[in-house]
Amino acid sequence: MTTVTAMPHVRTSPVQRSRGDSAVAAAAYRHGERFTDERTGEIHDFRARGGVEDGFIVTPEGAEWAQDRSVLWNAAEHAERRSNSQTAREYIVGLPHELNKEERREVAEQFARELVQRYRVAVDVALHTPSPDGDQRNWHMHVLTTTRTVDPDGFGQKTRELDDQKQGPKEILALRERLAQIQNDALELAQVERRVDHRSHAERGIAQEPQKEHFGREITAERRAVAQEMAQIRDELQEMGIGAGTPRSDDPRMQARDAASAIDNWVEQARVLAQQMREQVRHQVERAAQVAREVVQGIGQKVGQVLGSVQERFERINREREAEGSSQAGREAVSDRFRRIEQERAAQPPDAPLTAAERLARAEQVGQASGPQRAVGERSDLSARGEKPSAVSGEAPKPRGQRE
Repeated sequence: MTTVTAMPHVRTSPVQRSRGDSAVAAAAYRHGERFTDERTGEIHDFRARGGVEDGFIVTPEGAEWAQDRSVLWNAAEHAERRSNSQTAREYIVGLPHELNKEERREVAEQFARELVQRYRVAVDVALHTPSPDGDQRNWHMHVLTTTRTVDPDGFGQKTRELDDQKQGPKEILALRERLAQIQNDALELAQVERRVDHRSHAERGIAQEPQKEHFGREITAERRAVAQEMAQIRDELQEMGIGAGTPRSDDPRMQARDAASAIDNWVEQARVLAQQMREQVRHQVERAAQVAREVVQGIGQKVGQVLGSVQERFERINREREAEGSSQAGREAVSDRFRRIEQERAAQPPDAPLTAAERLARAEQVGQASGPQRAVGERSDLSARGEKPSAVSGEAPKPRGQRE
């Protein structure tokens, strides 16, 4: 038996510059990629995120230049000049959980082609898986479209159909109806009994228990306190530049509704800011690591030079010590020789005393070598001792009394 249920949720919202939104950041986040916003110079890196199952871009015929995601959304940012411009529009569409990956992609492609044919815009689709800690049936897609028509040469006029107060709701209703048809066709091909309906319960004639508007003083006060707290958080975020430019209602219920509808944008912007901070910290860490490597390298070179100098000094000292040791050994060898000679002399017996004849003979030998003065000296020495000179000296004794 075929059962009919309400179609999964469909939400649409603009990517608005006055709230701090960026089409480049939105595309990077939804696809888990890294893009640089050429208009602001900011880097949006979401490659670490998960949950992206698939993605693709559909463009009007002849506008193949828009198939490059970074080129497309940077061009969309450059095309707008005002500070409150809408640079993209997003559709968040729930998908039947009974479909497999290929069937979900087919539904997404058909819906994207419907938007291209209806508004002549570029359509960027990101298929997401359910959150690990959420409802595992929550298969959904994020659809970003340009707010201008796309031509082979660039962007054309603004698309105003969805912004018009009278035409906008009709357009949304027509898109929901078409999306329900696409999903039901996919469910039928997948042989799933369930069907979806884009209409509300009241439009389908389904009786519902009316919601009570009066909840009593305590619940009303609690709701008002929650609304005021959310409004205060919103004001603090706006002071930080997150969600700036969004009007604030005086009605607490409207404040709560506005805050709830803006929570997704705030979370995304907070993630973008956190990612930018991580990117800056990463650059700083890389620079610090490079500086540290350079310092360590310089210290290593200096230490090497010092060690080389110290090694040279030690080698020179060793050479000097070796030379000094050799000289000392030489000096010690000479001393040993002198000591040996002295010991040998001491060991020899003393010479016997010479007789007068031996002394005279030695004196004559010395005289022959030294000359007449040496001989006269010897004779005077003999005379002093009372000895007569020998005839061998070659001199005749002079007569007594003869003057010289």
